[in-house]
Amino acid sequence: MDDRRGARIIMGSLLILVAVALSPGTSQAQFAGRLQGGYGFGDGYGGMVGGTVGIEFPLLFGQMAYVGPWAMYNAGGTFRRDGETWDQKSTFLGIEGGGAFLDKPFMIRGAGSIAAAFITTRIGDEGEISETALDLSGGVAFGYQLGNWYVAAEPYTFLIIGSDNMGASFNLFLTVGFRPEVKKKEK
Repeated sequence: MDDRRGARIIMGSLLILVAVALSPGTSQAQFAGRLQGGYGFGDGYGGMVGGTVGIEFPLLFGQMAYVGPWAMYNAGGTFRRDGETWDQKSTFLGIEGGGAFLDKPFMIRGAGSIAAAFITTRIGDEGEISETALDLSGGVAFGYQLGNWYVAAEPYTFLIIGSDNMGASFNLFLTVGFRPEVKKKEK
């Protein structure tokens, strides 16, 4: 995937965000965000840090949904594959959406994202290879909310499409987030 295709993915994601932001029911939308830090269990993943800032609003049956731009930096690491030493790191930029299944004070929230994955790989002494691929990610956060803040453990899976160097990975994040209290309209 070339850089222009990655840019199209990001721009398409932002257009989806604008469409959702202007849809009915978002008049009650408020700022929400979270920071994630964790570790990816797979070749080329390793330590990661990232997060999202977006809007949260009531959707169906008063359940909360959110959408926003999402970014993740993967410090990667060194590993051996096919008798060669690989060094790898990546950055993910895209859009994430999700919602709450169980809310306050214990919470279960699902999330999914579509992103461009910018991957840099060094194989032995051959130099660096840079590629852009499509990433589909998702996870479920199990946490506790106190006021507008919450802390959660979040198993998360990355699936890189069209990459010769990275595939799927299981990741475990510690998430700290902020959720507003959305006031319901009185009838």
